Amino acid sequence: MSSFDDLLILVSRKGTKSVQWCGEKMGDAQLETLIAAMEISPIPIQHIDLSRNEITSKGAMLLARFLRITPTVEEVEIRENNIDNAGAEAFIQLYFDVRYPKLFDMDGNPCSKAYVHNLSLLAQGSSYSNEVRRGLLTREADELNVSGIDYNKLDPRLVTFYVQNVGGLERLILSGCSLGDAGAGVIGALISQSTLTHLDLSNNGISDVGLSQFVEYSNLQNHPTISSLSFAQNIRIGNFSAQNLTKTLFEKNGKITFFDLSETSVTSRVRSIINHECELNKQPHSLKEAVIGIRTNDPSCTSVNLQWEDDMEKAAFFISPILRDNTNLLELNLGNCGFGDKGVELLAEALRLNNTIRVIAFPNNNITSRGAKKLFQCIIQHVSLEEINLAGNRINDEAALSLLNTIRLNGNLKNVNITNNFIGIDYINEVEGLLLINQSPKMIRRLVVEIEANEPNLASLSLSGGTGEEYYNDASVRLLCQALLLNATVTSLDLSKNIVGDIGVASIAEMLMTNNVITHLNLSDNSISNRGPQRLCVALRTNTSLQELDLSNNAIYDEGVEDFPEMLKYNDRLIRIVLDKTGVSKEMYSKIIKAADLNKEPKNIKDLVYRLQSGDDTLRKVDLRRENCSRPLDDESIGTLCVHLKGKSFVESLLLQGNMIGTKGCQALGELLAEEGCGILSLNLSSNPVDDEGLQELSKSFLSPHIKLETLVLSETEVTSAGINSLIELLKINTSLQQVFPPERVSADVFCAMNYELMVNAQPKLLKPLLARIDANENIPEVVLKDSQVPFTDSACQLLCASLVKNTHIVSLDLSHNRLTCECVPFLVEALSRSPAIRNVDLSYNHIGVKGGMDLMLFLQENDHVLSLDLKGNEISFATANAITELLSLNAGSIKLKRILLRHRSGNFYDEMINLNGQDETYKLNDNDIRLLCDVMTESSTLRAVDLGLNSITDLGCEMIADVLRQNQKIEALYLDYNPIGEAGGEALYNALKVNHQLHTLFLEGSNVPEEIWEEILGLLHVNETPFKEKINMRAVRLDEVDDDTQFKSTDYANAQKEKVGKDALYLYEDPSKLILLK
Repeated sequence: MSSFDDLLILVSRKGTKSVQWCGEKMGDAQLETLIAAMEISPIPIQHIDLSRNEITSKGAMLLARFLRITPTVEEVEIRENNIDNAGAEAFIQLYFDVRYPKLFDMDGNPCSKAYVHNLSLLAQGSSYSNEVRRGLLTREADELNVSGIDYNKLDPRLVTFYVQNVGGLERLILSGCSLGDAGAGVIGALISQSTLTHLDLSNNGISDVGLSQFVEYSNLQNHPTISSLSFAQNIRIGNFSAQNLTKTLFEKNGKITFFDLSETSVTSRVRSIINHECELNKQPHSLKEAVIGIRTNDPSCTSVNLQWEDDMEKAAFFISPILRDNTNLLELNLGNCGFGDKGVELLAEALRLNNTIRVIAFPNNNITSRGAKKLFQCIIQHVSLEEINLAGNRINDEAALSLLNTIRLNGNLKNVNITNNFIGIDYINEVEGLLLINQSPKMIRRLVVEIEANEPNLASLSLSGGTGEEYYNDASVRLLCQALLLNATVTSLDLSKNIVGDIGVASIAEMLMTNNVITHLNLSDNSISNRGPQRLCVALRTNTSLQELDLSNNAIYDEGVEDFPEMLKYNDRLIRIVLDKTGVSKEMYSKIIKAADLNKEPKNIKDLVYRLQSGDDTLRKVDLRRENCSRPLDDESIGTLCVHLKGKSFVESLLLQGNMIGTKGCQALGELLAEEGCGILSLNLSSNPVDDEGLQELSKSFLSPHIKLETLVLSETEVTSAGINSLIELLKINTSLQQVFPPERVSADVFCAMNYELMVNAQPKLLKPLLARIDANENIPEVVLKDSQVPFTDSACQLLCASLVKNTHIVSLDLSHNRLTCECVPFLVEALSRSPAIRNVDLSYNHIGVKGGMDLMLFLQENDHVLSLDLKGNEISFATANAITELLSLNAGSIKLKRILLRHRSGNFYDEMINLNGQDETYKLNDNDIRLLCDVMTESSTLRAVDLGLNSITDLGCEMIADVLRQNQKIEALYLDYNPIGEAGGEALYNALKVNHQLHTLFLEGSNVPEEIWEEILGLLHVNETPFKEKINMRAVRLDEVDDDTQFKSTDYANAQKEKVGKDALYLYEDPSKLILLK
């Protein structure tokens, strides 16, 4: 055939049974053309071979459609094309029809081998059962059964396809297929990755070799799904390979629950072993693991605990056969398995032969006295068993005697738990007593006798751990504690470096609730956890003897000792607790140490500290005088007290007299007083060995800005004057201390100097810095001493006065709005007298009374430098106030005038002349000054001359002087020159001279008196210069009786002049505006 066209002509016109077009690179298009030709072929097509072309799945689908409508095609070969799974799937559909190709080869295509094999196998469908053919079509089946078919005649691809490609396959039946050993190995390798659960290889001529190969090739040890196997009727399988299955298969495989070796050469004993292994695989996995560990004597399998596991009823059945030969298992716990007497009897026989196990636990297993007696009989001579747990069973007194006998004869038994059974309390107590003896080392047994005998030489028990039996455990401690309950000689117990646990500590705690002799207890380096200290804490709350407790290097944490601080509030003896190398935090350890340290102090200090810690703000006064303490307080006690007083601002008074407080104690007190928030106001250290050094340490706190101390009692101490002198220097800075009671040995001078500083501190805080500035003679022009919150009193004023005399710069002194009384006035007067620089004083709004006013008035009379003195708001009399005002005015004016007035008012003025000439004076007299002077001029009987020249006297003052001249006619000379006197003043003088015949000298030069008045005055002065003759009264005398000389030279003239002058003088004062001059 030369070309494709020729092929088409052959097929479509002539017709042919076989269409063959191979290796021609035919694609889908040519295939479609070819198919069209085959559809019209006059001869039915039976064989098609299109191998080694380029047909794809598209073309395959066209071909599949053709084949479906052309049932005559018997063979199809389309090898080595480009058909993938989709195209292959189209061909699969052909086999759902009744007629289909009997040969279908599409090997060498990109589709999977599964499709190639599937199509090949489907083409052979007539040789398989309907079930097999259905599985090949659907690829779903739960079983493949080809029993009785010779495997060598069976297409090998069938089993492979089913195992690897048919979903849901669980059972593979190959019984009677003549597999032989080689076939068993092949099947083993085939199923190694399958999900089969059952495999039947019975009656296949398999020998021991084939069985071993199958186990190996199938990786049956680790197969995840196979649970059932049958090798029955393989007579060549014997004990050799079957015996090895226990090790080679069942030690690791936990899935196989059925392994049929019936009708083989395997003996019944070996088959029973295999069946036993299958039964074991039906049990929980934890039991299987335990059995394997025990059976293989695995060194890592030292403990088996199946308590609380489900479905453990057969645990004893599986463990008992292998337990007797095990040498590594130490603990076996089969609690809650429910195996009853039958199970415990099996285990008992196994335990009889086991020489290594130490602990067995069979609680809650419905064991009765029958099973318990069997167990006790089997372990009566057991060399390793130490602990038995039979709690929660149904054992009664019937088994108690057997148990007691076992414990007596077997000294290795240390613990037997028979709680929650039906055994009487007497038997239980007897059991506990026997166990306690077994648990105790020989040393304990010997000591117990001596302790109970109260041996006098047995004061200290040192049982620090050693090796082997010399280690003391909870049982040993319990026995020891029972002996110590009533012992009265042992004071120290050392159980360090042992294996004492919480149970042992509980025994010690119980003992300490009765024993009040032991003072030292060492439990370091043991196995104590939190529960042990918790039990101890309860006992120590009432114990009155224990002083030291060492719990170091134990597994104790905060939870275990958190109640110790509270317990130590009630325990007054325990002074040392050691918790080094434990899990206790630093914070908790510190709290416990502080609480224990309080027991080193007198009880009243301890009680006081707890009151402070509780924040009892009713604790205002702390009374720790010697008579209130069990022993004198030393420096350490004071240090403890001060630590707890910090931050307790409600404490105001601290009484410590009569103790043994020294320098360090004073230092602690000083640090306390200097703390911010310390509210202590009074400190009594009397009758303590406090010396100057101690006072110095205490005094350092006086410089703190936070100190509030007001009273310090140092009487009957060792402080000297030197110490008080040092204190005085600090008091110059300190502002709080107001009272100090020193020893009597302190000198008077030092005492006074100290009291001065204390008095300053007792005043309002403003005073002290002010006094310091004044004492330093700082330039302070004005001193203001007043505080709106705390008014100053007489004491403050007294202190201020003492300092005023030291300062030369003060000009003004303001003491207003205080509480000053007459008591301070003498001191103030003294200070003012010695402070001539002070000009202004304000004493307004105080409480100064009459006497104080009088003292101030007398001061002003004697001193001239104070120019203003404000006394309003006080209680002085009106007259005194006026007098003071006058004196202040005089101080501000002419001091000479003041002196004249004071001498006059005191009756000591006898001068003949007053010289107040203003020529060399700054101050010029005014009319008001003249008013005051007029009193002197009027009343003086010795005054003859008055010089008032060069002042500021006006007409008003001149009129006052004129009035004086009318009343005092002994003044002979008056100097008013260079004063601003005008016409009115001149007239007043003129009129006064009319009645005053004594004044013969009057100077008015430099004044403003008119010339005409001045001339009239001169005329009158001239008359006054004439010698005085006695006047003759001419009235009622007849004229003829008078001679000419009398009549004309004297009498007439004199009478006439007198009458005229008198009228003229009175005429001027009839004017109302002049009446003031007569007052």
